This record gives sequence, structure tokens and C-alpha cells, in this order.
Amino acid sequence: MESLSRISSLLETARDLTLEAAQSASAAGRSNRGDKQLSSRETRKLLNSRMDREVLDGLRRVISIMSRGVDCSEFFADVVKNVASPTLEIKKLVYIYLLRYAESEPDLALLSINTIQKALNDQNQLVRAMAIRVMSGIRVPVISQIVALAIKKGVTDMSAYVRKCAAFAIPKCYKLDPSRLPQLTEYLGTLLGDPSYFVVGAAVMAYQDICPDRWDLIHPQYRSLVKMLIDMDEWGQLATLRLLTNYARHSFPLMTAIKNKKPKIINGEDAEFYSDDQASETVGDGQVQYVQKLDPDLELLLKTCPPLLQSRNSAVIVAVARVFRHLAPTEYISIIAGPLVSLLRAPVDVQHIALINIVSIALKNPRPFSQFATHFLVNTFDPPHVWRLKLEVLTLIFPEVNTHTKNLILSELEYFAQGYNKELVKEAVRAIGRCAQSENKNSTRCLRVLLRQVESSDGTLVAESLTVIRHIIQQNPDAHSNTVIWLAKALDKTTNPSARASIIWLVGEYSGINNGNNISADTLRLLAGDFSSESEAAKQQIVLLAAKVYTQHLNRTYSERVPGKDEDFDALQLESQHPIALLFSYVQLLARYDLSYDLRDRARMYKSLLSNPSSTELATLLLLAPKPTPHAPSPSWGRDDFTLGSAAMVVGKEENIRDYVPLSDWVSVSRAPSPALREPILPPGEISSSSRGALTSIGIASKARGGGSGSGSPSYMSSTPMSGTPKFSQQLEPRDHAPTKSTTPIESLEDFLASDETEEESTDEEESGEDEDDEEEDDDEEESEESEDSDNGHKESSQLLGASGSGPTCAVIAAKNPEVIVTIVDLNAARIAAWNSDTLPIYEPGLDEVVKACRGKNLFFSTDVDTAIIEADLVFVSVNTPTKTKGVGAGYAADLGYVESATRHIAKVATSDKIVVEKSTVPCRTAQSMRVIVVDMNEYQKKRFLNRVVSCLFNTLTGKKIAVLGFAFKKDTGDTRESPAITLVKYFRAERANISIYDPQVSESQIWMDLTEPGITDDLTDLQKQVSIAQDSYEACADADAVVVCTEWDEFRNTQLDYQKVYDNMKKPAFIFDGRLILDQKSLEAIGFHVETIGRPKTNFQTPKDWE
Repeated sequence: MESLSRISSLLETARDLTLEAAQSASAAGRSNRGDKQLSSRETRKLLNSRMDREVLDGLRRVISIMSRGVDCSEFFADVVKNVASPTLEIKKLVYIYLLRYAESEPDLALLSINTIQKALNDQNQLVRAMAIRVMSGIRVPVISQIVALAIKKGVTDMSAYVRKCAAFAIPKCYKLDPSRLPQLTEYLGTLLGDPSYFVVGAAVMAYQDICPDRWDLIHPQYRSLVKMLIDMDEWGQLATLRLLTNYARHSFPLMTAIKNKKPKIINGEDAEFYSDDQASETVGDGQVQYVQKLDPDLELLLKTCPPLLQSRNSAVIVAVARVFRHLAPTEYISIIAGPLVSLLRAPVDVQHIALINIVSIALKNPRPFSQFATHFLVNTFDPPHVWRLKLEVLTLIFPEVNTHTKNLILSELEYFAQGYNKELVKEAVRAIGRCAQSENKNSTRCLRVLLRQVESSDGTLVAESLTVIRHIIQQNPDAHSNTVIWLAKALDKTTNPSARASIIWLVGEYSGINNGNNISADTLRLLAGDFSSESEAAKQQIVLLAAKVYTQHLNRTYSERVPGKDEDFDALQLESQHPIALLFSYVQLLARYDLSYDLRDRARMYKSLLSNPSSTELATLLLLAPKPTPHAPSPSWGRDDFTLGSAAMVVGKEENIRDYVPLSDWVSVSRAPSPALREPILPPGEISSSSRGALTSIGIASKARGGGSGSGSPSYMSSTPMSGTPKFSQQLEPRDHAPTKSTTPIESLEDFLASDETEEESTDEEESGEDEDDEEEDDDEEESEESEDSDNGHKESSQLLGASGSGPTCAVIAAKNPEVIVTIVDLNAARIAAWNSDTLPIYEPGLDEVVKACRGKNLFFSTDVDTAIIEADLVFVSVNTPTKTKGVGAGYAADLGYVESATRHIAKVATSDKIVVEKSTVPCRTAQSMRVIVVDMNEYQKKRFLNRVVSCLFNTLTGKKIAVLGFAFKKDTGDTRESPAITLVKYFRAERANISIYDPQVSESQIWMDLTEPGITDDLTDLQKQVSIAQDSYEACADADAVVVCTEWDEFRNTQLDYQKVYDNMKKPAFIFDGRLILDQKSLEAIGFHVETIGRPKTNFQTPKDWE
């Protein structure tokens, strides 16, 4: 009984395990089919929870299920009720859900509109932008008015991102209610004039969707659109280029000018010495050339586009090519040739589009692509649609290339003509024929190449070769009689029906040469003997050959008889027994009993024509008439009529492309809009940039890292008027006095201004517009004085805060603009004193002469920041924008906290309107667009260089001395910003090395400051245990294990530094690591150094002879 009980217990346990496994498998299956089937009740519970964390979890689950294509409309009410949640993450997910299901549940969606509308006033720009996106994305016509109001509010929003979303919402609102077009067009006109390229690109897309023909909206914005083009994102650039191409055709007439090819001589004198009227009368046939005359605004567009050819987006390159192809003179095409060819290194689909565009251009202008001939050679792995286009390009550029390249192209085509791919063989042979017809002097070689293919066993190759040979012979028949004889002999080996037919036809065409003394009759005799075994195509040509030979015989016979003389019956009888007549009759009999009715009909027609002597002339006209020279067009012929980059050009002219709209014709001169319409519309009270005004430059600097600017003057400068209080870029009052000096401290700047040093920052922005207000002068006498100054010439004032950072920049401004007063302001009195002394705090080549020439005249240095701001007309904000070391964007994004603080202080202190120029080291979008390559690649190269040092020093730096020569980021400057030496010292310290640093211009204090920044070390005492600063190169290298050259100072070169002395005082083996490619490696190795150079392969370590 006990055993039975145990067995029963085991069975029950097994059953439970089986059920458990089955349940697990079932659950897994249901999980694979979607979480929705598992947890609808649980999901609702989460969505209705009072805890944001659980609601967020539920929303994520719903969105996840929705993304798999599962219908989640049953959760609509539970999801939408969370639209009022203050949590940003919850709002985002609810908005995503609403965009998907609002159309299917319009009533419930309308209940959430009120809450979404309130979000338009949220302080967070992301919430405001999402609200506009969601409202415009709810495809319920009833809310079109509410959407329009949201767009109106978004158009005037302070955030560029919100304005961009408003632009994208305009087409959606138009689709909901087309009757709102006038209202939406007004909003669109405002957005097209937005100062942010971020917004304008979206506005252009909206314009293309709702009113692509409203050129009146584009006229005043044309020039600003052209100037913003370079800064837009790729999609904005595409839309804008498409718009500007169409606009140019509608607004700029195609004007031509006469350009003399050769000087016309009049009465022994050059016509160029005559007046324009006289010279124009002397222009004769063949002496003039008409060239396109560019409108200045069109020329502005053409000058703006070339930088876009460096875009990573292939579509942008094609769009720029479209601009030059359809708007510019032919000499501009060479600009786009190289970038288009560079796309051949892209994936296959991009190659295909690029080749189609290249072919379209080369059909009319192949010369620009001739220098890139080798890029069009066929690769082994090219798909058919790619190699066909490559072969076509090679034939198009063939007449334009040099002899060497022509030989290369023909050799390439000959190689592929002997391949195994029948389609490629056909195209290669046809390409050879097109090369021959494009240039007659190369037809002989092309013919020689093709004749070698006639004896091939590949029937396809032979047929295609003979077709092309026939075309080449017809271009110059008299020069190819021997070729026809050779082909006739080749009939014994040729078996392809099409090939035999082509040869027989060629023989027939030569049946009349040498007064009948040719091979045509003998060839006919041989063919007639095996007539029944020929193909139908060959039989037709044999019958035609017989008719031609007999017609030639009749023409010769009747031309020898005397006209009007009675015909002798015996002579006629004798004529009918001539071998050619008998041969013709024999072929007629053979064809009469052939199974092909077409062949029988042909033979009957020829017999009827030639049986009556009176119809011989008609037979001659029909059979022996000269044939037109055949011309094989390029396979893509006709595609050049389509707009470059369009889908219609890709598909071809045989297909009907729906909605394709060709580019309009050039507007006529009489109907072209006035250029005055393209003058920008200035807001009330604003003056143009050409008006005179006082210029004041104020830069505000923070804790310094660099000793000075990297260059003496800025390369590019642009600025954007800042919003807020006070309103910047308003009235610019002329000034003729220097700023007063005071020592008032500025407490509000202490959070970002260092007490001892400042830093230079550079900028890439420039202010192009100035504003004017209607503020009246309080003092009539002052007004009259300023008016007098305006008439007689006044002194403009420029002031800069941040004595070390932007000192060189503004010193150059003062030197180049003597009428501008420049004041540089800094909180550090010692540094200001240095700028006013004979020893400047910054080293730049030529800076000392510039400062001394301008100082005391129109260049001043002061510590009074507030006064400088108050008296400023133009403010340079030159603050530190260091790379973030923590948080979002750490390692690559700029920390803009100092910029914000400076801006707020300017707004607080300023008592009049200002123009503010943001002057920093991080240009607009630099951190975003160059995130991977500037950051990641630089760090990789530094670490790679470090690893090379460690590897050469036997995989350890512990206790070893490393001499670092150079600490500035480049020679001839004391600037250390982003210097690689800083990072290398950090790495060397981490490897427990002892470092000795020497730089001829960077001060010790600057080096210690750079090495104690966050990310390097915060403890100066600990730092000085491992790092020392030397006074010269020899001191730094004494007892060193290795020397690392980090800056390309001339004194570090072999010709300046005694490296034998350095070697004698170093430990052995002695290593030198050239990080700047300035050292002569061979001479150093001859001394005994082991030299490693960046960018060159690692050298094998060899034991020097002097210490073996």
C-alpha cells in the first residue's frame, strides 16, 4: 500500500509539473501575440492610477502595443484623460496616442482640445510646440478654426522651435479647411521673413504645399532666403533650392550679351577702338558669340550655392546641380561636375540617381565630366542599371578626352565586348559604335575592334558587331570597300542569321562599284547554291541582293546602247542568256517555291519591276537609292528635357509621370517683376544697414583658459538681434566721445567673471541689419551737435569687455577703422594695466605694433564694465563657453550659462537700445553637427598617441620622466584652448609619469590653471608632485625617458635645437614622439634617438650601437 501511495504521489507531482509547463508555454505564446491580450485590465488600471510612475508605465505599454500594429482604440478614454498631466513625459505619450486615434474617436478627441489649447501658454517651449503639432494632427474639420488660432499664436512665439512647428501646421490646417487659405497665407508671409533659418526652412515647405505660385510672398524675402540657405538643415535646403529655382525662372529674364570672337578690322584699325554703336555695326557672320547675362540677384544665388556641394546629403548636391543646370550659363557646369561624380562612391541607389543626372547634363555639355573618365569605368559588381549608364557616359565624353583616355575607353569597351554577360556584350559593342560615330578619326580603330568580334563563336556578339559595323561603313562607304570584301569572305564562318543578313545587305550596297567588277555577283552565286538552308532573314537579303545585282547589270547594259535605235531581237535574246540574268531568274525560282509567303511576295514584286525595261528607272530608284547615314542616339536621349533630379527623368520619357510639372520657361523682359520688389521690407522705425551709426563692441569674459586669441582678427562675423528687454538693434546714435573711466564694481557678474584672468572667444556671426526708433532727443543743443557730427563725420564708439580674450580682435578693429572708438573692459586691474604698458599680456605676431599704434587714439582699456555697456552702441558678448563636463551633452556640448548671465546683465544695465553680437568659440550648431567627428575622433587620436607612447616605453610610464615641448594649441600664440598637451598631460599623470613642460610663450600661471580645470585635477598640490615647468627645452629634457613635441614652435625643429645635447642628457634608450610632423626623423635616428611620428607607421625598436 505504501508503494502504491508513493506512486500515486509521484503521478500527481508529474501532472502538476506538466500543467505548469503547459501554462508557461501558453503564456509565452500569448506574450508573442502581444501584451494587449495579457493585460488589458492591468493596463487600464495603470492608466487610471494616481501615481505618475504607473501612468507612465501604462502609456509606454500602450504605445508599444500600438507600434506593433495592434488596435489600441479601446484605451482611448483612459489615455486621453491624462492629457492634463503636468508631467512632460506623460504629455508626450498622450499626444502620440491622440495623433493616431483622434480621427476614429472625434467626440472624445474634442474633449481634450481645451486642455491642449491651454498648453499653448505653457512656459516650456517643448510643451507649446507639441500642443501645436497635436492640434494640427487631429484630422477633425470642426477644429480648423482652433488650429488656425493656435498657428497664429505660434507664429509670434519667442521660441524658434515653436514657430517652426507652427509652419509645419499650416499645410495640415489648410487640408482641414481650404477656405482658410487667405488667413494661413498671411501667417506664412510672416514666417518666411523670420530671422531664424530654423523656421524659414519649414515655412518654405509649407509654402510649396499651399500656395506655390504666390511669388509676391517671395519677392521681399528672396535675398534673405538665399543668405540663409547655407545654414538650413538638409530638408530645408532642398525645399528652398526647389523654390528658388522656380522663382528664378519666373522673375529673372534670360538676357544675352554679344561677345566678339575676333576683333573686327575697320579701315585697318581695331573695331574695339570705336564706340559701342560703331562696333556693334561691324559685327558680321561668324564673328560674334552670344553669352548669358546674369541678373545680380540670380548671380547672388549662384555664388551662394557652391558651399552646399560639400553637403553629406546627396539630395542637396543634386538640388544644387539642378540650380546650375537650369539657371546658370554653361561655364558654371564645371562647378557641379566633381561633386556629382563623388556620389559614385555612395551606395548603389545613390550611384544610379547620380549617373542619371550626369547623363542628362552630359547629353548637352559633356566636357566638364571628361576629366573624371576613370570614375565611369565599369566595376565587377556594378548592377546592370549602373553599368549601362556608365557606358553611356563614357561614349558621351569620348570626343572630349585626350588620346590616352580614348585608348583607355576603347580598351575597356573591347574587354567587355568579349565577356560572358550577353547584355553587357551588346551594350559594349553599341558603345563602340557610338564612339565611332561621335568622332570619325577614331572610326577606323573602332571598326578594327569590331571586325575581330565577327569571327567569335558568340552569335549575339557577332550580330551586334555587324550592326554597328554596317553603321560605321555607311558613314564613309568609299573608304571601306576592302572591309566589305573581308566580310563577304567571313560568310563561310558566320552562322548567326542576323549576322549573315547584315553582311549580305552590305554586299548588295556595294554591287555598283567598279562598274560591276566586284564580289556581289559571285557572292550571290555562292549563296544561291545553299539557299534552302538559309534562315528567312538571310533569304530575304539574298533575294534583295539578286535584284540589286540584276538592276546594276541592266543599267550598264542599256547605258551602252544608242537611244532611238530599234532593238535587235537577237541582242535581246542574247541578253536574257547573260549569267547575271540567269542567276536572277534562278533565285526567283527558288523564292517562288519557298514556304514563306512574305519571301514569295518580295520575289514577285522584284520580278515585276525588272521584267519590263521601261520600269528599270523605277527599280533603280527603289533598290539603289542612297541610304541616309544611320545615327544611333544615346540610350537616354530625351531625358535632358526633364527637370534635373525629377522622378520623370529617372523613369524616362516613355512613361507617363503623374503630377510631373516641367520647369517653366524664362520670363520675358517685359513681364519680369521689378528688382525693387526684392528689396527687404523694413519694420516701422528700422533703418537699413547702410545708415551711419555708432559702433560699440563690448565683450564680457569669464575665467580664462587661453592666453589670447588664435588669430589677430575674426574670419567671419554674424550677429542676430536679441529679443527681450531692452530691445536690441534699434536706434544707433552717432557718438564722438570716448567712454569715461571709473572703478565701480559689478556684483552681478561675479558668478561668472574671474577675478584674475579672462579668456578670448571667437565667433562666426555678423549683424547685417540695424534698427531705428522714434525716440526724441531731450536736448535740442545735443541734437544739433549730433546732426553736425553726422554731416561733418563723427566718431563711432566701440567697446569690449574681456581684456585678454578679444583684445587682439578689437585691436585690429580699431586699426582698420580709425573713426571707431574701441574700449576694452576687464575686471582684472592688473591685466588692464598690462594692456596699457609696453609688455602686453598676450603674444600674437604683430599685435604689439597694432596696439601701440592705436592705443590712446581710438583704442582704450578700462575696468568700468557698467559704463561701457551704457555707452555702447554695439556689444560684443565674449564669454567663456566651455565644453560641458557633466549632464546632457557632456564631452561635446557647450555650456551656455555664462552667455545667459552676460545677456541678462546687459539688459539690466543698458539704458538705450543696443546691437548685441554673441562672440564665442562655438558657432551655431557646431556642437550638434560635429559631435562625432570633432570630439570622438580627436579623443581617439589623442588616446592612440598616448598608447603609442606607453607601448614604446615598454608598456609602463610609472616613475618615468616625460618632457612635453609646447603647451599652446599652435605656434606663434599663447592660446591654450583645446590644446592637445592638456589631454596628454592628464593621461601621463594617470599613468603615474613625471612630466616636465616647456613652452616659450605660455605662462606658468596659465599652465597651472589649465591643468587644474575640472576633468584634469582640482588639487594643485597633488598636481605639482608630478608636473614641473621648465625654463627652456634642455631643462625639460634633462634625465627624461622620452620627449613629446606637442606644439610646432620653430625652436623645436632640428635646425634650432641641439638634439645631440638633448640626447646626451637623456636616459637611454632615448625616445622622441613627434606629434606635429616637424622633426627630421633620419637625422635624429642617426644621433641615436628612437623616433615615432604621428601619422606614420610605428618603427621597430632597435638597440643603438652606443649603449649595446
